[in-house]
Amino acid sequence: MTHSNAQEKKRVQPPQDARSLARLLINHFGERATSYAVHQSLKALSRGDPREAARWRWIAEITRDTLRFDLDDPFDRMR
Repeated sequence: MTHSNAQEKKRVQPPQDARSLARLLINHFGERATSYAVHQSLKALSRGDPREAARWRWIAEITRDTLRFDLDDPFDRMR
């Protein structure tokens, strides 16, 4: 195995589905995960990539909803 192949294997590939990526962002950024996704969307727009921008907006929505659900869940259990 060459050095570049070893580096490729070490690189972590992002999840392919939006929910898994949202969870990964939440685990890494916590409550800032939605802001990170929105920022990535804006960066994609500034590069002229509306498809990537829409993808990041969708991920931001899933991240926001996931965080909201996780915050509401303990309250629902108390009822």
